[in-house]
Amino acid sequence: MNTACDTAMASALLRPSAGAVAVATLTVLPLFMVGALGLQLSEDIGVSVSALGIASAAFFGAGALASSLAGRVAATCGVRTTMRAALVAVIVVLLYLAFGVQSLFGLVVILAIGGIANALAQPSVNLYLAERISRSRQGTAYGIKQSAIPVAGMLAGLTVPAIGLTIGWRWAFALFIIPPAVLSIYMPNARVIVDTAHSRETATQASRSMLGLIALAAGLGMAAGSSLGIFIVPGAVAAGWSPGQAGLVFAATSVIGVLGRLVCGIQADRRCGGHLRAVALMVLVGSFGFVALVLSNPVSFVIGASIAFGFGWGWTGLLIHAVVRLSPAAPAASTGLVQIGSSSGAVVGPLLFGYLVEHGSYSVAWATAGVELLLSSGLFIVAAALTRQLRPITPTINGRRP
Repeated sequence: MNTACDTAMASALLRPSAGAVAVATLTVLPLFMVGALGLQLSEDIGVSVSALGIASAAFFGAGALASSLAGRVAATCGVRTTMRAALVAVIVVLLYLAFGVQSLFGLVVILAIGGIANALAQPSVNLYLAERISRSRQGTAYGIKQSAIPVAGMLAGLTVPAIGLTIGWRWAFALFIIPPAVLSIYMPNARVIVDTAHSRETATQASRSMLGLIALAAGLGMAAGSSLGIFIVPGAVAAGWSPGQAGLVFAATSVIGVLGRLVCGIQADRRCGGHLRAVALMVLVGSFGFVALVLSNPVSFVIGASIAFGFGWGWTGLLIHAVVRLSPAAPAASTGLVQIGSSSGAVVGPLLFGYLVEHGSYSVAWATAGVELLLSSGLFIVAAALTRQLRPITPTINGRRP
C-alpha cells in the first residue's frame, strides 16, 4: 500500500516537472548553443568572440522587456497555450541559426526573438508548477525546473565535440529543431490541484518594493551566472583546454549545476522558511569559484567552474520557490517581476564581461563577476531580513476566502 502511495506521489511530482524542464530547457538552449559553438560560429560569420556578449544581451534584453507582460499573458491565455507559443518561437530561432544567420546583426535579432520566447516560458512554467504540485513538494519541483539551465548547458557543451567539430555547427542547430517541434504537438498536461491543507494557512504577500530588491539581487547574480554560461567554452580554451575539451568541461560542470539545483530544491521542502538566507549563502560560496577561475590554468578552471555552476548559479530554483512562498496569491506576476531583474542582469553581465575580455583579460572579467556575486549575496541578506516584517494575509481559494 505504501509502495503504491509513494509511486503515486512520485508521479504527481515528476510528470509536471518533466514537462516543465523540457519547455524551460528548449527555450534557453539556443543561447547556450551559441555560446558553446561560439568559436566556430564567430569565425564563420566574421565576428569576434567578445561579440557574443552583445548577442547574449539581446536575448536577455528582449526577455527583460517582455517579462513585464509575460506573467499576465500566462494567466490570461493559459499556461499550456503560452508554453506552446514559446516553443514555436524556439523552432523559428533554431531554423534561422541553422540555415540563415550570416552576420552579427542577424544573430542579435534572432536571439532577441529567442529571449522573448524564454520570457514567455518562464512565468508560464512557474505557474504551471504552482497549480499542479503541492506546496510541500514545490521546492523540489522548482529545483527540477531550474535544472533546465545547466541541462541546456550540458547539451550545448556536448554538441561541440559531437557535432560542431565534426559535421559543422549549423547542423547542431538543425538537429535540435526536432525536440521543440515534437513537444509543441504533444504538450504534457497534469491536473490542477487545490492544496487545501496549505491554502488555509496564514500566508504573506511581498510588496513590490521587496520584490524589486530581490530582483536587483537576482540581477547581480545573473550578471555573473550568464557570463559564465556564455563564455565558459572560450574561457576554458584561454585557460589551456582544446575546443573539444572545453565543450566537455562545459557539459561536466553543467551536471554539477543540475545536482546543485536538485539538492537545493529537496532541502527547501525539508526546511521551514529561511530560503532567501540560503540563496545568499549559495551566492557567497559561488563567488569563491570565480576566484579559482581568475587563476586561469586548466585545473583551477575546472574547480572554479564546478563551484560557480553548483553554487554561484545553482540558486535560481530556490529563489523562485522563495518568491512563490512570499507571494502565493500571484506566483506568475511575482516571478515575472523578479525575472525582469534577472534578465536585466543577464543583459549587462555578458556585455561587461565581453568588454573586459577584449580590453583586459579573462582574469579581470572573472574577478568582476565574482564581485557581482558578493554584492548579490549582500542584497539577498537584506531582503531576507525584511521578510520578517511581512504582515500575514488571509489567503483565498478561487477568489473566495475560506
